Amino acid sequence: MKQFFLFLIAALTTGIASANFVGLESEFITESEYGTVYRVYATFDNPTDELVAIYALETAPIEVACSTSFFQSTVGSALGSEINPMFFTFFPDLEFDSWFTIGSENSYGTSDIQQVGMDDYFSSFEAGDGFTIDTFVGGSFFLIPNISDDAEAGDDLKVLIGQFTTDGEVSMCLNFQWDDADANTFNDEGYCITFPGSASVPGCTDPAANNYDPTATEDDGTCEYDDECSGADQLILATNYSYTPSEISVGVGATIAWSNTGGFHDVNGVVNSITDASFNNPESFSLAAVSGNANGVCIGSYTFNIPGVYNYDCSIGNHAANGMVGTITVGTGGCTDPTASNYNSNADYDDGTCESIGGGGNDLVLGLTYETVATNPLGDGQNTYRLYVEFTTNDVELVAVYGTDTAPWQMTSTSDNGFYNNMLGGDFGGAINPVFFPMFPELEYDSWFTIGAEPGEDDGLNSAFDAALTSLDDFNIGEDFIVNTFIGGSIFIVPGANLQGLPVNNKVLIGQFTTSGIIDALVNIQYRNSAQESIQDEGLTLTFPQATLGCTDDSACNFDPAAELDDGSCLENDLCGECGGDNSTCQGCTDQNACNYDPDALVNDGSCLENDLCGECGGDNSTCQGCMDEAACNFDPQAQSDDGSCEYPEEFYNCDGCINDVDEDGICDELEVLGCTSPGADNYNSDATEDDFSCTYLDGMVLGLSYEEVAADPLGTGQATYRLYVNFPNDDVEVTAMFGTDTAPWELLSTAEGGFYNNPLGGDFGGSINPTFFPMFPDLEYDSWFTIGAEPGDDDGLNSAFDAALTSLDDFNAGNDFVVNTFVGGSVFVVPGANSQGVPVNGKVLLGQFTTSGVVTALINVQFRDVNQISYQAEGMTITFPAPGVGCIDEEACNYDPDAVLDAGCVYPEEFYNCDGCINDTDGDGVCDELEVEGCTDAMACNYNLDATDDDGSCLQNDLCGVCGGDNSSCSGCTDSLACNYDDSATLDDGTCEYPAMY
Repeated sequence: MKQFFLFLIAALTTGIASANFVGLESEFITESEYGTVYRVYATFDNPTDELVAIYALETAPIEVACSTSFFQSTVGSALGSEINPMFFTFFPDLEFDSWFTIGSENSYGTSDIQQVGMDDYFSSFEAGDGFTIDTFVGGSFFLIPNISDDAEAGDDLKVLIGQFTTDGEVSMCLNFQWDDADANTFNDEGYCITFPGSASVPGCTDPAANNYDPTATEDDGTCEYDDECSGADQLILATNYSYTPSEISVGVGATIAWSNTGGFHDVNGVVNSITDASFNNPESFSLAAVSGNANGVCIGSYTFNIPGVYNYDCSIGNHAANGMVGTITVGTGGCTDPTASNYNSNADYDDGTCESIGGGGNDLVLGLTYETVATNPLGDGQNTYRLYVEFTTNDVELVAVYGTDTAPWQMTSTSDNGFYNNMLGGDFGGAINPVFFPMFPELEYDSWFTIGAEPGEDDGLNSAFDAALTSLDDFNIGEDFIVNTFIGGSIFIVPGANLQGLPVNNKVLIGQFTTSGIIDALVNIQYRNSAQESIQDEGLTLTFPQATLGCTDDSACNFDPAAELDDGSCLENDLCGECGGDNSTCQGCTDQNACNYDPDALVNDGSCLENDLCGECGGDNSTCQGCMDEAACNFDPQAQSDDGSCEYPEEFYNCDGCINDVDEDGICDELEVLGCTSPGADNYNSDATEDDFSCTYLDGMVLGLSYEEVAADPLGTGQATYRLYVNFPNDDVEVTAMFGTDTAPWELLSTAEGGFYNNPLGGDFGGSINPTFFPMFPDLEYDSWFTIGAEPGDDDGLNSAFDAALTSLDDFNAGNDFVVNTFVGGSVFVVPGANSQGVPVNGKVLLGQFTTSGVVTALINVQFRDVNQISYQAEGMTITFPAPGVGCIDEEACNYDPDAVLDAGCVYPEEFYNCDGCINDTDGDGVCDELEVEGCTDAMACNYNLDATDDDGSCLQNDLCGVCGGDNSSCSGCTDSLACNYDDSATLDDGTCEYPAMY
């Protein structure tokens, strides 16, 4: 409400100009299944013009109508700046949603649009209907100037104000507030458009005018013509028996011109045509009569260089008697009497308004006045006052008190304690219940603001303040109340809702203030006259109380004989002769035996001191005391006496810290607690101080991460090369992806200043590196990369996809940390079953190689499939490596680490093996003799034994009959059908055929 109210003020105080505002235009976008999509733009003629608000007032309504209805997506918004285009894929109709905006078509834009008073209207719009705003409160959506590039007209000279999808006809009339490049603010009201159709463009439609606008479709009366009236600061129209406007105010040096739009008129500023008495103007002026026409004929112009009030009339016939008179105020009028309460040092002339109350700025407002409610009611010298706005009539209604950066609202007190605010009090008088006064009598004198309502009365007061302001908070702790920002603040009531804003005896109460100081009030008000017109009066001032304040006790050292009212400031001389002093100017130590004796002191302040044992004046012996034990950690060689402060190390510590701390983490090796330190693991141990690589995930389906050192300082730079693995209890799974999102980040971080080593010939992924280049480029072998199973030279089916907003791989290739943490995220992945790279080997799948001189912290998420082809995700797996001092401490184990002091588990050989392989392997084939299986190892033989490890010479081949190891006999015989012994089952003739001639 408050923000809108300020736009209302701006609309009334800025110039109404359309010099740079062209109008409205609509654009056909596309046809959709939801209707035709249109976009509407506000158009300008300067690319630097900036649209800042679309608003409605009671006097300047806005209307939005549709002959059918607007299409509204169920997930859409009334403001385009709140729509995220990422959701178009999931909700296709969202792209065709109907909405308003200022410049930005979606949430990726620069316009941070705010709205006040639009909730009900936007609800109607979201239901597919139009709306009309024509209330006193009105409504607005707007943005802070100079923040959004989208709100500027730009090269196409237009600013997007909405998208509308419908199968009907749309019509709308809107009001705009905009700024030019010099931060001048303008308001253009009543611009209408119908589409499919055209917009009404106001402007000068007379081709004979200097400012003829060929694009204008509606004449707005702004046509200008070459004559003496051109270039004047103010134009007054002489019409039938009137000058319009009849009363104006201009600055000194302004030129005023008169144009005759009908009849025969002059301008007479010499002698009153009705009374024949001199006008007594600061200087006389007159312009000869001319005949006018509808386009206006210039009577002439006059430049006013002397400040003051000028009266004039038309001396032709009885025109003056019929009301053709005018008044011009030149310069700033005001009270020029320095003794008056409303003295104005900036006034160019005295306007006769000097008074003892704060003066108002128009005929209905006299200004501010006050009354003293109570004198010293709290017994601490504070008085209670009430502040009023005084009008000339009761036929008005005060509706708001406000402040902005250009019209501040201030209540300040000269008292050091500021304003009294009771802890049970309220910001506003109507919120205080007077039934509590008997129990809490001081509550009655609380300081508060109001519009008419005092404690116990019906109160419809509302308030709205810039979130950046602390005005009421400051006031509630007694400090000055100041409202002076662009958005500002106000208290207000709904006109006509009750009687609180109506004057009583021409006055409306606006606050109660209890203070011991002088109050300076600077107030701005909005009120409605009897015609229900809203009027603002700004800069009302009053300083009170106006009686001379001071000390009225003639025995006091600061007695003020001119003071009329005692302000509690009376003082007495102290012992040093200082008025109001605290004896401090002559206090000190008066004991000559003291080490700090002050010969100039007259009053002993009890500060006398003696030297301590260390010779320090007033010392506590601490400067020469300390620990005198050389074995203590805090031994002080300068100490002269032992103060018992010696400190000794605890067990496992010396004075420098841990005696044994192989990983230098500040926890002594003897105090380390091994365990899983990954919070997302099944077996996370919150007490663990050192990770022992025992983490399991998903109920043991994943055995966490592990690493191995591939090479120690292979580049001669102090960098080591490591490989990172994900571990499983068996090989019956397949890793299909490694990924990261905003809720499950994927990170590889190094403590080294140089980060990770990345060879210029290297790759993002291990499988893309060709090991045949290693002899020519040996450093390439130690490049840092990611993978799923595949190392250089392996068959690699790896794919990758990353959010376009991420620079994760680019950062990594530059040696920096690798981080994936956005909503879209990123991943590397393989097609399940395409090859075997994601299948564990001995329970491990390689995830990457990393060369660095620092300590690596990995945060990994993987997706894998089990033997039943069910997918799982293991998220939040962590490991930090290298882990110095953590490893196997058993010399008999295969993975014995001579540097380890913390046991992280050992690996021992199985039966028939030692740590180097088989104990007995006569043929050196890697299969222990005890585990050898004899048989045929020729895969082409018909008796090939898949389990055989040693060939025993037993391999056989099929004979011609297909018999394994056969002699062809099973299919031999006579194959000649003419022979007597023809064998139809034989396939191999053995030469045994017999014929009749043989018998």
